[in-house]
Amino acid sequence: MVELLLLFVTVGVGVGWWREARSSARSRALLRDIVEGMPYGFVLWDANDRLVAWSKKIGDVYAMTGPRLHAGIGFEELVRHGVAMGEYPAAVGREDAFIAEMAARHRATGTTECELIGDRWIRIHENRTPSGGTIGLRTEITDLKRALAEAAASRAAVEHVAHHDALTDLANRRLFLQNLDRALKEPRNLPAILFIDLDGFKPINDRFGHLFGDGLLRAVAARLLEVVPSGSLVARLGGDEFAVIVAPQSEAEVVAQRIVEAVARPFVIDGEHLELGASVGLARALPGERAYEFMSRADQALYASKRAGGRCVSVWPADGLNAAA
Repeated sequence: MVELLLLFVTVGVGVGWWREARSSARSRALLRDIVEGMPYGFVLWDANDRLVAWSKKIGDVYAMTGPRLHAGIGFEELVRHGVAMGEYPAAVGREDAFIAEMAARHRATGTTECELIGDRWIRIHENRTPSGGTIGLRTEITDLKRALAEAAASRAAVEHVAHHDALTDLANRRLFLQNLDRALKEPRNLPAILFIDLDGFKPINDRFGHLFGDGLLRAVAARLLEVVPSGSLVARLGGDEFAVIVAPQSEAEVVAQRIVEAVARPFVIDGEHLELGASVGLARALPGERAYEFMSRADQALYASKRAGGRCVSVWPADGLNAAA
């Protein structure tokens, strides 16, 4: 920022000097050397936003409208040319609004960023001159934007791995607990949770092997996502154990029954026709309850379903409901 301020001061002094000594060829040459030696594209507008001076680098920055630069052209006119030529991707379908936005930014001065055609980005610095004109600097930041985007994507990938099951890509236990803690802090919309255990998975896994079993678990995860309503969270807690935080606006019993029915449909893995079942335990959060207490009740309901022979739903307390599939 200090360097930028010094640059603006230097250019401002140079512009003032240029006006006072414009009859001097030596002064003009010196100022031209200063402007062209900058690592930025330089542009100067008068108090009426008419183009006064610019550096050759401006033509490199604005590949499409650069050839249209000439003394006296207005700022909005130049932007309008760029929009018509397709230089600004953000203007597509909203041309007039984009031109108005660019003009407003120009009048406000300061620092902004702008995307150009070809996935290019520039940073725009503008500052007022003492006479009411505007000094502008244009800096190519395409490489910087790409580096930042790649860094953000890397962070997102790491975050995803940390919170999702590697096999099924469902939420993992960590993300499940985070969301459950958050949901329990909303007393007006307390959630219900479902604990799910697969009936008959172990014999299949033992017979066909773990790779086959992994494929079956992925297929189960896909079916859970098909029947669980939007706004709910589906997680794999480990092994063949799954859990769902049911969206408050959804009927948890209906969701649980859909899960039992979905898992009961035959699976076809590597040409093998397989049958599974799902035991489901359902519990609703109580005011002021902690996550581990809530989960313990859902776990008790799940074991009630297992004791009942599986392929059914039990609601805590265990005698609340036993609905056979």
